[in-house]
Amino acid sequence: MARLGALYRQHSRHHQLQRRFSEIWGWAGETADRVHDLSRQIDALRLQLSALGDQHRALAALNLTQAESQRVLHDQLEGRLARLDRAAVRIEGDLRFEHRRLARLIDAAGGGRPQDAGAGDAVAAGSRPAEPAHARPDRARPAALSAASELSGRFAQGFEERFRGSREDIKGRLRVHLERVRGQPVVTPRHPLLDVGCGRGEWLELLAEAAVPAYGIDANPQIVDACRRRGLAVSRDDAIDHLARLPDGALGAISAFHVIEHLALEDMLRLIDEARRTLVPNGILILETPNPENLKVGALTFHQDPTHLRPLPPVLVEYLVSSRGFHEVELMRLHPYPASSLVNEDSEAARRLNELLYGPQDIAVLARRA
Repeated sequence: MARLGALYRQHSRHHQLQRRFSEIWGWAGETADRVHDLSRQIDALRLQLSALGDQHRALAALNLTQAESQRVLHDQLEGRLARLDRAAVRIEGDLRFEHRRLARLIDAAGGGRPQDAGAGDAVAAGSRPAEPAHARPDRARPAALSAASELSGRFAQGFEERFRGSREDIKGRLRVHLERVRGQPVVTPRHPLLDVGCGRGEWLELLAEAAVPAYGIDANPQIVDACRRRGLAVSRDDAIDHLARLPDGALGAISAFHVIEHLALEDMLRLIDEARRTLVPNGILILETPNPENLKVGALTFHQDPTHLRPLPPVLVEYLVSSRGFHEVELMRLHPYPASSLVNEDSEAARRLNELLYGPQDIAVLARRA
């Protein structure tokens, strides 16, 4: 009987275990079904997230494209406005120049100045009211500069080829200044660089190659036409008159290569003053002139140009610029004679001779408007 009782108890426990196993197996099946459903839901969510990611990327790309299109359109409009501004300045300068030329022809013919000359000047200067003759300072154009402007284009170009050098020579000499203006935030299409007395346009060509917004003015009509045929933005105008018509802060930089030696002191100071007025804050001024410290330049080559007035000592040019309100004034001595010109001798006398006769032929003063 005891054995039968034990077998019975074992049978009962086995039956309970079977029942418990069946319950666990049922729960496991339900859990597996639930996990399968959750997996399907997760897969669906992943698909939705992927679709949302694609939409987000598409919207971002669209926004980027729209922003780039707006930027390009803005740049195009800025460039077009700047070109229109420069064209207006060129046309204004041409009108004023032709009016002055007509007035000189009338004076030369003995007819006197026309009664409506003041009105013509006012139109050319942007409809400014003309001052009475007795109220205007009598600023006669410097004789040397007037003589230079009257040189025929063919003579002037041949003169530069003979005495200054070829176009490539001049571009090589001017290249040293390029890094001073390239990439400068003050030089923009709205505030371009103005090259005063641009001549054959070598500096403007360098600036165009470097994508620096710039235009030039020159008094010689043939040279202006030649520059325009090269695709350069150049107008025929007097430097001081042109600057006087510009509003304050119109320019990012002003350059004048071999110009100030043609000017009387009064006109040179007015040129510097007008440059300061028309430059934006921190705008750049570059003046280059022959270096009389080089005795060969001061005694000979300077005087090969009959329109030069007088050599300008480097420290004088530096002082004049700094005294008119510019800062960060820097004096550079440039373009020494080639080594083949030097006295080839190892002595103090030869060194001094080379320094005095074959040293830098030009000086440049660079400054910024305060």
